[in-house]
Amino acid sequence: MYIQVVYDVKITGTATSGDYVIIAVDDVIWTQNVNINQDGAWEYILDSGPIVPGSHTIKAWISPTTIPEATRTGGTVDSGDEVPDDGIMVGSEYKTADASTSIMLQSPTLTASVSRYAIAKDDNINVSGTATGAQTNVLVWIFNSEGAGTDGMLLYDTVSVSNEAFDKKLASTATSKTGTYNRIFVLSKGRDGASRCDGSVEGATDYTNLTNFASQENGSQILSILEDEATKVGSDDPYIVLAYMVETPYVSLDTLTDTPVGANLTVTGTTNRQTGTTIVVTAASGSTSLTPAVAAVQLDGTFEAVMNTTGKPVGVYNITADDLIGNNATATVNLITGNSANITSFTSQSASYGQGDILNCTAGLYNKYNTSRWFVIVVSGTHSTTGYPLVGGATVKLSPGESMDIPVMLSVSPGADTGNYLLYADVYDLDGGTLGDKVSSYNTSMEVSVN
Repeated sequence: MYIQVVYDVKITGTATSGDYVIIAVDDVIWTQNVNINQDGAWEYILDSGPIVPGSHTIKAWISPTTIPEATRTGGTVDSGDEVPDDGIMVGSEYKTADASTSIMLQSPTLTASVSRYAIAKDDNINVSGTATGAQTNVLVWIFNSEGAGTDGMLLYDTVSVSNEAFDKKLASTATSKTGTYNRIFVLSKGRDGASRCDGSVEGATDYTNLTNFASQENGSQILSILEDEATKVGSDDPYIVLAYMVETPYVSLDTLTDTPVGANLTVTGTTNRQTGTTIVVTAASGSTSLTPAVAAVQLDGTFEAVMNTTGKPVGVYNITADDLIGNNATATVNLITGNSANITSFTSQSASYGQGDILNCTAGLYNKYNTSRWFVIVVSGTHSTTGYPLVGGATVKLSPGESMDIPVMLSVSPGADTGNYLLYADVYDLDGGTLGDKVSSYNTSMEVSVN
């Protein structure tokens, strides 16, 4: 049985006889008078405070009666005594344990993080993490470099722990002042449930009462005080120090690349606004504008908006990203005439063919138009030395955004020159003109041989 550190460990069991249970921890008698109920069930609450973290063995003996101290033989059942190898005397005989189990006690652990290192003024900032062994909450101090001074910031709060996790939005004053280096001191009380930092240890100062920090103490001095209290001899309080900066709000845009009309325009950027902030992105060229897009700020401060360019004229478009409270960024992007289709792949069924064979190729085609289009794929090539030609084609109609692998067959004449041929794939838009407009070519040639 694996148990995180808690202040009490419940040990339960059943017995078919006897009235009491004697319990030992790591072969040391812990108690000798645990009552067995009428239904045979028994229960003991073990205070884990005096037990060091690690693996421990629990043993239990059934006893017909408690054994008063005056009648114990050899001290074998005296609390605090070690259990001999041959067991303990129960009644008139030595007995090894009737049952045993193991537990693992883990020292209290603490993790903590801040929602953003760089945060815009007056935005929300959260502290979150996990705390094993915490009773009900963790303690949090927030202060800037001036600390308890006249121009400083010094706050205290508690954060509730549920299922060993915590998450809390800090007070708005935590982000009210720009240009300062701020610290968050997060502490979880140790196994004894007490801490010197909140004065729950006898003789310690209660620093949750902020007036106990002298007004002249700056942020570094406050941190030193809290760390000193948390690390004094006898303290087992885990703590973590976090940092964050408060900045003037900003929005910035990444560099935009030329975008073909009909393709999606993706706009990305960064900001120090809080996670979830709405960023509205607009694009306009003269009297023409794209439908505005809305993006949400992510945990890392980035945002992304996608805009539809279908049917819009080519030209330079002005892009604006705005957080709706006056922080914005601008950039420009070119909408250009783009290919209506792309050849995405080009393969041959075989690397070698005979004279008189059918040469089978496959070309992957992607329709980038927002309308259905007829295309013809032409595969052609020549002998590497004689220039003898090979050519074949296939027509296909694709819906908007559709991709398809198109088979293309070339007839190899019985009189074709033997040797190597370099083949190329081109696509023509049959809806683009009388003879069709060439709109794309595959970026590399393919070599086949005729034997």
